[in-house]
Parts: sequence; structure tokens; C-alpha cells
Amino acid sequence: MQILELQREEEEWRAEVKEAAAGNAQDVARQTGVQLGGLYAVSQACLLSIFVPQKCPKVTACLPDGSNLDSCTQSKWFDYPVDVPDGHLCSLKENVDWWNLTQRNRDCFLINCTTLFLMLIGQAYFWKREVWMINHLEEDNSVPYDNLPSEIEELKGELQGDMQAAVYSYNLGALIMAGLIMLFVIINFGVSADFLINGDELYNYNLGTRTIVGLLTNTMLVSTKVIGYLSYARLSYANAWAISMFTVVPLSYNKLDATTRPREKKTIADIPIEFDDVSEKV
Repeated sequence: MQILELQREEEEWRAEVKEAAAGNAQDVARQTGVQLGGLYAVSQACLLSIFVPQKCPKVTACLPDGSNLDSCTQSKWFDYPVDVPDGHLCSLKENVDWWNLTQRNRDCFLINCTTLFLMLIGQAYFWKREVWMINHLEEDNSVPYDNLPSEIEELKGELQGDMQAAVYSYNLGALIMAGLIMLFVIINFGVSADFLINGDELYNYNLGTRTIVGLLTNTMLVSTKVIGYLSYARLSYANAWAISMFTVVPLSYNKLDATTRPREKKTIADIPIEFDDVSEKV
């Protein structure tokens, strides 16, 4: 009987771990899909000199016979086959045509690209942190929101130190990365707003209300996301919590996952032997 009880407990533990691992894989796949789906919005919110509506100077098409090469619009990357009047809405092609951008436009574009690059690096780090939390922790509404630190304290030996170090390092990295992203978002907005509204020494790109609204909308989109990153990272670091960076409502991984919790294996000696009461039979 004791052997059967040990086998039953072993099977139940294996089934719990298997179910937890399968759920973790599904959560990772879902979070990965959400982040990949949001890359375009992130790019649009960072590359303000490309995606904010603005006006462009006159475009003059080059004639086939080359008679107006001195005055037509030329580029190493693109062709401009038709004339476009001055003050027209810039096309995406015109906004990324490096060879025809002014120096100030290039500087703004480089700041935009740097902000986007840092944002993508941050997204990758936050995703790595999220995957670790999914695989080692779980959300349990039946226990307190701040339960994780006390549960880790109950661990013994090397596992306790490893879990504390992992939570600390991931939270510290998230806080630093969120702070850097916030700094560059502010710089990016200032540089882009100055360029798009005031123009440069050669041209004024301000298209009025469309430029202002586009600038504010895209900046608010990325600012809301980054403020959430910074807030969740600060709370996690200050309290040794594990808060997801990818949810609008804070989600706390407040319990060790079944794949992480230590298990004390029992032997036959740990199971009390029950003897039949034979006193009544004598």
C-alpha cells in the first residue's frame, strides 16, 4: 500500500508540472505575438520625422533627355517621375530620402532612429524578463499581491539565493532600461518638435494642425507605454516583486511556479504503517 501511495503522489506531481509547463509555453507564445504585433506602433511613435504629417518643397521631375539635370530633383535611392508643387504633403519616400534631406533633418532622423533602437532593445529585455517570470513564477489571486518575497524566503539553500538574485537583477535591469528609454523619448520629442514646427534654415515643414496633432498623438502613444514601464519597474525593484511590463492593469507574478517549487521526495519509511486493531478479535 505504501508503494502505491508513493506512486500516486509521484504521478500527481508529474501531472502538475507537465500542466504548468504547457501553460507556460502558451503564455510565452501569446506574449511574443503581442509584442511582435506592437512593433509597427512603436516604430511609428519613435520615427516622428517620418510618420508625422509635414509639407515638402517643390519636386521637379528630370526630363528623359537630361536637359534639366541642373534643376530637377535627383536622388541616389529614388526616382521622382512627376512634378509636385511646393507645400505638398510629404510622401514616405521623401521623408527617408537621405540624400535630399537637410542636415537638420538628418540629425532629427538619427535621433529618431536611436530612440527606436533603444526602444527595441528595451522591448527585447522586458520580453526576456517576462519569459523568465512565466517559466518560474505564476499569478495566483488566492494569495496576497506581495506574496513572492516571503515565499522565496521560505526556500532553502542555493535555490533561495538564486531566485532572489534573479528577481533583483531582472528588476534592476528593467528599471535602468526604462529610465534610459524615457530620457530618449523626451529628447526625441524636443528635437522632433523643434524641427517639424520651426523647420530649418532652408524650409518650414510645419503643416499646421496636422503636424501638431500627429506629433502629439505619436508622442503620447509611446509616452504612455514608457511611463508604464518605468512605474512597474520601480515598484518591482523597490519591493522585490515581479510585475509584468506588458499589461495595462498591473499583473504580479506572486507565487513560485510548480516547475520551480522544491519537492521533498518521500520514501516508504516516511509513510506510517497502519496496523489492524486485533484486540477485538482475540
